[in-house]
Amino acid sequence: MGEAGATGGRWGALLRPGALVRGGAAAFVLRIVGAGLIYLAQVIIARWLGAEAFGHFSYGWTLGVLLAVPATLGLQTVFLRFHPTYAAQRAFGLARGLGRFVAATITGASLAAALLAGLLVVLMRPWMDPAYVAPLLLGAAAIPLFAALNVLRDASRAMEQPVLAFAPREVAFNGLLIVLVALLAVSGATPTATVALGAMLAALALVALVHGLLVRRRFAAAIGAPAPEYRRRAWLRVALPLLLVATFLELLARIDVLMIGMLLTPADVAVYNAAARTATLVEFIAIAVLAIAPARFAALHAETRTAELVRLVRRANHAILWPTLAVSAVLVALAEPVLALFGAGFTGGATTLVLLAVSKIFVAHRLLTGSLLSLTSEEDRTALVFGAAVIVTVVLNLALIPLAGIEGAAAAALVTAAASALALEVIARRRLGFGTFGGAPRR
Repeated sequence: MGEAGATGGRWGALLRPGALVRGGAAAFVLRIVGAGLIYLAQVIIARWLGAEAFGHFSYGWTLGVLLAVPATLGLQTVFLRFHPTYAAQRAFGLARGLGRFVAATITGASLAAALLAGLLVVLMRPWMDPAYVAPLLLGAAAIPLFAALNVLRDASRAMEQPVLAFAPREVAFNGLLIVLVALLAVSGATPTATVALGAMLAALALVALVHGLLVRRRFAAAIGAPAPEYRRRAWLRVALPLLLVATFLELLARIDVLMIGMLLTPADVAVYNAAARTATLVEFIAIAVLAIAPARFAALHAETRTAELVRLVRRANHAILWPTLAVSAVLVALAEPVLALFGAGFTGGATTLVLLAVSKIFVAHRLLTGSLLSLTSEEDRTALVFGAAVIVTVVLNLALIPLAGIEGAAAAALVTAAASALALEVIARRRLGFGTFGGAPRR
């Protein structure tokens, strides 16, 4: 069979009923295992550190994860968008040039981001709670490592290698972090946020190194060693709105923790972070299904195979919706006993968890629609929606946190998630001619 025939057969198989779930089965399982491991890690760290120190740890962790996203300059999503097209067209020189450009640019940008963040922490030290300084510096040091894992994950997704994409970050990193923290606790180490963040850095560094070597080998095997070709301006033009989308999404996921840290106490940060971590279990179905689908969205859109794209989107939506509702219902019913896993001081976040669990239903829909729009040349409008959502979130948090504490932050998250999910659905129907729930594709 020729290349075109092989490609057509592969896409046909992927689009048969049930093939989406089967094709993403490995990613699905890894994401489930990863969700369990990261949740277990947070529980172990919280119980070891106590509420206040866990709040300091959460703040440092949040800084590293949050700033790693803009440090990639949007190029990780550029790779996810263009590599499948180049591979399908056998434009291996462009694929190699894109890989080199992304790797070199993100390495430099993430190192610069880490240095700048560390410098800002040092300069702001006189006005900062001393207990936050060391955790924030360690969070800044983690920026290049988190950025590297983000890029390696999406590079693997672009090559449709779900195990390589998710096993390192979801399983290896979280599992190694659990082992290191457990060893520290057993050895009698002082339970401080700085020590726990040091364990995080060690786990990140080891996993990023091994993951990078594996991706490099796989990439070389897939495209060979053609002379690299570059389209830097075209890639950077696409990268800017994608950067905004990714940054806004990360802000929507993390800014509430940062604002609670500024307006309330470390103990409040700890309780809210425990509730937020628990609520993310609702969206893991969407994340698992979208482990592979976005690369296929981009390829089908590039080939103007709209009917097949519609079918793929609908199947992804059905695979996400019903399990998401079920998990949310379980967390709403068991909010207090679930939070008790973190320790006695965390059960006061039960109402917060209920609000966040409901908000994650809309977040799951937003993830699907946002991925679809970002990879079908509608990234500009997607960025506008997410940018507006960030502004609304900040305004609502400023108004509601002083009035209602962490429950106010959760209410703000719910309102913003629902409004932004609706806005993206409207844009998809108007621009693409179909949405995730219905509507006929535009002829």
